[in-house]
Amino acid sequence: AGFAGRNGRSSGAHAIHNALTAVAGTGGSLHGEKVAYGILVLLAETGCWEDVEHLLPLYRRLDLPHRLGQTGADPTDETIATISEIAASGDQNFVLADPAITPGKVRDAICGLEDFVDRHER
Repeated sequence: AGFAGRNGRSSGAHAIHNALTAVAGTGGSLHGEKVAYGILVLLAETGCWEDVEHLLPLYRRLDLPHRLGQTGADPTDETIATISEIAASGDQNFVLADPAITPGKVRDAICGLEDFVDRHER
């Protein structure tokens, strides 16, 4: 829970979880799986790519989602926009990790994570 620093804790990860629960197809993913994916999105949003790279082998070994589609969500632009809007909204706590969070930043983090995983598939 400490990836966002002392004040942010896992706020971004839980904002992603909460947004995923509003998206069709994610009902089969467990809370912890959605939060695990949210940790990677949070790390991507904060530019902690070394941490993402360090975690990917563990995620693969434990079969944790490291791609949006693995959460059950359809990884379309529309779905990503919905998740981004919800996660960056004032109802969520992503702001504790990044006080200047926007839907665009969340979208860029999700898309950046997809690209990063593509480059690091083995």
